[in-house]
Amino acid sequence: MKLLLLAPDIIKNHNYYYLNWFSVLKKLSSKLIVFDCRNLESNFDLEKLNELFYQKVLENNPDIIFYVIHRNEIFPETLLKIKEKLPKTNIIIWISDDDWRHINHSRLLVLYADYFVTTYLNKSKRYQRYGHKNAILTQWACNPDEFYPMNVKKKYDVSLIGSAYHPRIEWIQYLLDNGINVKVFGKGWDKYPELKHIYGGFLNGKDFVKTINETKINLNFGWGSINDGTLQIKGRTFEFGACNSFQITNYNPVLNNYFTENKDIVYFRNNEDLLEKIKYYLNNEKERERIAQNCYENVIKNHTWEKRFNDIFKQIEIKKSCFNLNKDKNYKVDILMIGNRNNFKKETLKSIEDQFNIKEKKMIYFNEIDKNNLKNLLKADLVTFCTPNETWDPNKLEFQVYSLECDRNTVNLTDFQINEGSKIFKRWFWIDRILRYKREDLLPYFLPISAILVKKKVFLKKLNEFYDFIEKRDLTFLINILKEEWNYVELPLIEFSKFKFNKKHKKAKKFFYINSDLRRKLFFKECLKRGKIFKAFFLLMEMIEKEWIR
Repeated sequence: MKLLLLAPDIIKNHNYYYLNWFSVLKKLSSKLIVFDCRNLESNFDLEKLNELFYQKVLENNPDIIFYVIHRNEIFPETLLKIKEKLPKTNIIIWISDDDWRHINHSRLLVLYADYFVTTYLNKSKRYQRYGHKNAILTQWACNPDEFYPMNVKKKYDVSLIGSAYHPRIEWIQYLLDNGINVKVFGKGWDKYPELKHIYGGFLNGKDFVKTINETKINLNFGWGSINDGTLQIKGRTFEFGACNSFQITNYNPVLNNYFTENKDIVYFRNNEDLLEKIKYYLNNEKERERIAQNCYENVIKNHTWEKRFNDIFKQIEIKKSCFNLNKDKNYKVDILMIGNRNNFKKETLKSIEDQFNIKEKKMIYFNEIDKNNLKNLLKADLVTFCTPNETWDPNKLEFQVYSLECDRNTVNLTDFQINEGSKIFKRWFWIDRILRYKREDLLPYFLPISAILVKKKVFLKKLNEFYDFIEKRDLTFLINILKEEWNYVELPLIEFSKFKFNKKHKKAKKFFYINSDLRRKLFFKECLKRGKIFKAFFLLMEMIEKEWIR
């Protein structure tokens, strides 16, 4: 079996997938090829990344492509091209963090997989409800070649290895306030002055494993980084076991499928319970070592990556591929073109024509029809909108229609991005960020009308409000649309070449776009080279403002 592993940072020897998967998949395959999907993504040239990946696949003709989704780095059209050229190659997508990624984008990207893997039982059941017969349920595990017991002295009472985010920060501060000797390792802890004295740095490779072995009690906080209380099972749970090292983790009923409480794992239910158990197990070394040994035996026997992958590969022999699930569906959408026909660029019209898996799409030029005739012209059950100076991702309509179908809602919204004249620098307006800041009140001011897909019956009820929106920029239409049951796609399915910011946008934009510091710096240098001094100046001000906000 020839296998191509596509994962972020896979060529870095401290990366999770390198440490845990590389040697295992090398053993299980006749030839292992790797492709780092963050290599060019870090430089923000996704078109080039897809081109290189496609060429890599054609050169190697793998039996399996095992793709770890990071976000939207590999385009569905690239996967379609691969399947057309190499129909016998199986594409398997691994979804991590399917708790919070599921609704917004992972359930959409797996439409272009033969099989996909999730670690969440409840999401596996949802996929079946959507019509996917190709979901594979598994769990995180460990690689005993990388994580193993060491004969070292226990020099830390309590340690936490992982990035600094809430509620971890509060838990650590609570333990410190109550006299517990804690050490923390990972990204971000040095940004908190009150915690700098307990920060041990970022750990790589063997130092990582050694620190686990040197710790009497390893803390394992199994919540997601978005701080909404969602429970997760972390790979760290199995890695601690493989190191024969004691751990305490927050209670998660799903863990009972893999461990037995107080036999091979210890749970805490609240901060007082955690404090009490830390004090107890620091004073009861033999009991601590007994539980760690039981966990080690359980993990080595049942929860290694070799065992997990063998099970995944067996399941793809049994399950049926569901690649391009929507290809035979009867999706129809009417598109209201808002603006003069002559103002729409060829690129805009082509991006509408090139939409995947939409059986019928009719463009209706709003300026050319009589108000009273619009109802008669709308034939499809769904309505969306388009304005000049925008282009659509080939999956815009499919992903929006499918999202409505999955959740049985009446309105769908999508993220969008603004092209600032460079592949490096595109502002991604992220609906999820507005929701996290609990500023839904900004959405009507912030949202372009083309980001909306709505059921026709809802649209017709608000027809007068729609006319007021077009003619007078009265926002009542958007405000009332957002009172309906809506969901959203967390992918930038529309790209604008021009976008007019109003006062509300200007106040909010620093909160509601994704833009890494690296991307800003690269574009700043590019502007200087091109002699775009004013653009470079404003970018510099933006970088200074962001540092000040931090």
